[in-house]
Parts: sequence; C-alpha cells; structure tokens
Amino acid sequence: LWQVYQTARDQVSPGSDVDRLFTAMYPMIPAIDQFFDKVLVMHEDRAQREARLGLLQAIWGLSQGILDVTRLEGF
Repeated sequence: LWQVYQTARDQVSPGSDVDRLFTAMYPMIPAIDQFFDKVLVMHEDRAQREARLGLLQAIWGLSQGILDVTRLEGF
C-alpha cells in the first residue's frame, strides 16, 4: 500500500482537480482492499498501529484542497 500511495502522491498536488485525484487513486483500490483484508490496523504494538494509521491518514490527505471526501457516500 505504501508503494501505490507514493505513486498516487506524486501524481496529485493541491492544485489538482477531482479527475486527477481519482485517476491517481483508482489503482490503489486493490492494495487498499488487500491492506484491510490482511493487515490488523489496530495492532497491539503502538509503533505498528501508529504507522498504519498514519498511512491511512496520508491517503486521506491526498484529497486535501481538492475534494471533501466526507460528502461521499460511505464516509
């Protein structure tokens, strides 16, 4: 997930539009699905838990200044 996030991050900037954001994030879907299927985000080890939550927060942050994802169904 970290690798596909980095690729998406390189494609999106605060001045990007919604189409650019979705184009960058669409390839992340399989990695996100696999992450939630195979990784325990709320791990008992604090460092692992914080790293995993930080990655999810960084992914969320890709939309900053482009889209209010809280307005999308499911958020």
